[in-house]
Amino acid sequence: MRLNLSLIILILSIIPFQSFSQQGDFQDLKSDILNAKSDQEKMERIIILGMNYGREFPDSLHYYSDSLMSSGFQEPQLATAGQTFLEGVENYNRGNLQEAIEKFEVSSAQFNTQENTNLFLRSQNLLGISYLRIGSAEEAINIFEDIITIATPEATEHQSALLAAHGNISNAYKRLGQYAQAIYHIEESMQYADSTRKNMSLNFSYLNMGQMLVDLELYERALNAFSMVNENQMAGTSMLAAFYNNKALVNERMDQNDSAAHYYAKTLEMDDSPQVLNQKVRPATFLAFYYADNSEFEKSAHYLELANNYCDDFCPEPARLRILQAAIRHYRKQEQFEKALTFAAEFESRINELGMVHLNMNGFEEIASLYEQMGEMDKALEYQKIHNELNSRSNEQTRAIRISEQQAMLNQLEAERELSKAQETSSFYQRLSLNQWIAGVVLLAIAGAFYKYYRREKEDRALKEGELSKLQEEIKDLQTNTIEEQSVSEFLTLKSKAVLRLDRIRYIKSDGPYIEVFTEEKSRPEIDRNTLKGILAELPDKIFIQVHRSYIVNINFIQAIYASKLVLKDGTELNVSRTFKSKVEEALKL
Repeated sequence: MRLNLSLIILILSIIPFQSFSQQGDFQDLKSDILNAKSDQEKMERIIILGMNYGREFPDSLHYYSDSLMSSGFQEPQLATAGQTFLEGVENYNRGNLQEAIEKFEVSSAQFNTQENTNLFLRSQNLLGISYLRIGSAEEAINIFEDIITIATPEATEHQSALLAAHGNISNAYKRLGQYAQAIYHIEESMQYADSTRKNMSLNFSYLNMGQMLVDLELYERALNAFSMVNENQMAGTSMLAAFYNNKALVNERMDQNDSAAHYYAKTLEMDDSPQVLNQKVRPATFLAFYYADNSEFEKSAHYLELANNYCDDFCPEPARLRILQAAIRHYRKQEQFEKALTFAAEFESRINELGMVHLNMNGFEEIASLYEQMGEMDKALEYQKIHNELNSRSNEQTRAIRISEQQAMLNQLEAERELSKAQETSSFYQRLSLNQWIAGVVLLAIAGAFYKYYRREKEDRALKEGELSKLQEEIKDLQTNTIEEQSVSEFLTLKSKAVLRLDRIRYIKSDGPYIEVFTEEKSRPEIDRNTLKGILAELPDKIFIQVHRSYIVNINFIQAIYASKLVLKDGTELNVSRTFKSKVEEALKL
């Protein structure tokens, strides 16, 4: 005896609905259940409805599971598995995750025994999500990988399972910081998003992918991902604020500050719900920086005040430190040095008091710029050295290595996917009939002939362009050498207007955006804002040579050179890089 239809209608009638769109979906699902032609089909449709409405109405879901045991299913084992599954959904929606995991593990085994692949995949998917919610990302990944292995991509009924599995495994990898795999699986999930789910699924997927690409410093790809987001179809202001905030961030990282300012301003236009409020301090401080740099100080002051208002109730320490940096720049740009120094002192005090030097961001460099503008170059160099030291610490190096590894892994995964597609294409052509294969070969031969002709023409043109470019470079070098020979002076003029005799300069040391010039006459170096590359271009290459990424030396002062260092005539020891050592030895022979 089959499940009594009046009982199904009674069960369905107790589930309320909150909107017209939900009512329409509800009626469709009800009709699907009533029109099912088999127990298995009916069970699948009841489970779909339970998953869709169980979150809002868990009590109604409880009636479902009870009704399955009291019904007249011809397959009682299927009814038992369905009841266990719905009990798992009920526990999941109530936050009883461990109980949900136990139910889903049992129902998965039951559906698998019955060889009901569709329901097995649904149960496995919720099992994986439950593990993910309790923090067992590795266990969740194993489950989602099983789904991807078992599901058939060509089967229409498995599309939603693959969409969910790839999307969820992406979230698991993201939690583990393995962004390459996370991005790869988001891209995989997109091909299974049908037209009815595109707006809901793809918007979030592109936003999520863009955020991870920013973290991997793949900014162009991040912008491409964000460009695919339809902001008119965002689910709520919180997600829309996140979209604007992330789009602004990637523009900021690419030094496209006008675009960054535009999107940060749009972030601030969102309402002040708690989720959105947390995203507003950074936009406000960026805009304070932006307008200070553009000498629009009224706007800069406005956004500083706005940032402080956002921090009134609760403000994480990094946000408060960023506000202090913005205040330093706001007053520095107006040459109100006393006020700028007050905020600089507060910034340094908070950093030292809390022992949170890792949160300094670019604060010490901002203070260095303040002292430079005040003409106190010694203090500027002191703070610049602090900034350089903090940025070169192992955590920064570790992050750079991690990013590099993740970028390489993403490239490898995408290359493997392209290879797999190419192999599928190859397999497709192998299945063509003989006549089709011959026609394809002929077309390929014609295309190959045209390609060879095009390539030969392109190579000839490239060769000629290369010869022309080489000739132009030689002429340019000749002109440059002539000019340099004519303009070699006995003196070097620094940007600080100090004039130094070239034959008295012993060596030059780099410290970020500053250099220290050590001479014979003075015990203290001359400090100037420049780079080694910049100053090297102004020095005669027959006298001065770079020996390390941080040093340029006057070869007339070199007394001896060893494996990794050289000694000057006054006893000063400097490091020598392997990269530059051979050039130093050649220069000394000359």
